[in-house]
Amino acid sequence: RWVLSMHGETPLGLSLFGVTSGKTTVGARIGSEEPKLEVSSAESYADVLSSKGHVSFLVPTERRAEIRRIAEHVASTVGGRVPPTADTESLLDEVTGLVESPEGVSGEFDAS
Repeated sequence: RWVLSMHGETPLGLSLFGVTSGKTTVGARIGSEEPKLEVSSAESYADVLSSKGHVSFLVPTERRAEIRRIAEHVASTVGGRVPPTADTESLLDEVTGLVESPEGVSGEFDAS
């Protein structure tokens, strides 16, 4: 477990659940060059992630748009579509809060 909490270049030294914040964070565990990353300032956080191969959508509206784009693409590859309903919007909101680096997959069930 880790906590990254900074103001500018200063670590705030917060303690949450027995973990004290510092200047180290952990990026995506899969598909990245380094799991532990040193962050020099709050402003450099996104650049540090991307420079080490961590693909992350930090802005929720951008992440939501990417999830929609991926879902529409995957659906189109099997002749489907993402329906424009309130349920779809609600599901997009939920998935946006759960997923940091969206990926799409398609599957099928055996007809038997």
